[in-house]
Amino acid sequence: MKFSIQTASCTRPICNVQLFADEFQIGTDAQSHGIVEETQSLSEKFRKNQKPETWEEHALRHSIPEGLPASSPRRSSLGIAFSAGSFLFALACVAPPNFAVAQEVTLRATTPWPRNFFISQSFQRYVTTLNDRGKGVVKINYIGGPEAIPAAEQPNAIRAGVIDVYYGSIAYTLGDMPEADALAGATRTPAEARAAGAYEVFDEIVQRKLNVKFLAQVDSGWAFTIFLTREPKLNANGGLDLKGFRLRSHPLYRDFLSALDAENIMLPATDLLSAFERNMVQGLAFSEIGMRDFGIERFIKYRVTPKFYTSDIVMLINLPKWKTLTAPAQKILLDTAIDHERDSR
Repeated sequence: MKFSIQTASCTRPICNVQLFADEFQIGTDAQSHGIVEETQSLSEKFRKNQKPETWEEHALRHSIPEGLPASSPRRSSLGIAFSAGSFLFALACVAPPNFAVAQEVTLRATTPWPRNFFISQSFQRYVTTLNDRGKGVVKINYIGGPEAIPAAEQPNAIRAGVIDVYYGSIAYTLGDMPEADALAGATRTPAEARAAGAYEVFDEIVQRKLNVKFLAQVDSGWAFTIFLTREPKLNANGGLDLKGFRLRSHPLYRDFLSALDAENIMLPATDLLSAFERNMVQGLAFSEIGMRDFGIERFIKYRVTPKFYTSDIVMLINLPKWKTLTAPAQKILLDTAIDHERDSR
């Protein structure tokens, strides 16, 4: 693979690129501040062929003190009072066997990033829309990001039912489901993949291996760029040589960076700023959108192009929880997810 060096700017819009390209370019970025900003029965049945007791008889038998004359004013008043009380109680307790009052279901959700990160903000827009559409049926309570549950532990949390909805990178599940890489290597848009039936196949695999249901691939349409604090070298063949660079990494592209001889440092995104301040890392692979969310843009001097892979952000729901939801609740969740899949691209 051939490499060349050129001046570059991080201000141009994010766009789709080929998964692999014939050449890399290394560009300086003196104006790093320009990087794009971008959760039987309700009553006992009467025995067959047995005449039921009237409410008055029931009240008199159970409520009138023994020895009190039938004509006693007190007995009459007690009879009326307890008969009326029993009648009201019966109205509350005796109902048709299939009668049930549906209650709004609240789902707990997390993201691997802080609330102010651009993908977390995208999820919060979904939550707002869903809660509006699902009033009285279903709602999501977004409990937060890694401050609630560490990012790498969230996929296990949703599998175990600790949380109900996960909105983040599916790469955290690669150890259990290698097929997760399919999204990062996709060459079709989510709309095209859904229309072709690809997501139905993917959902079957996800349910079987992860105990969750796939709802949507969201916040797509962007790829990853390597950002560095100093200029890298090119080897004798013109290839990129990242030997001596410690890069903040992620399960999605760890092997890719290793192939370029970089040292992978696995850090949560919330630790990025301190890692750059202490020179613990000299770069990272990241999206141009959201760089400012962590305050690291001032450290970035070079970037390597072209971009690689594509975003793999998904929305998942715990499978047992999904199966307990009513059909209307499932429809609201799925339809709103598909709308967000389109609108967040």
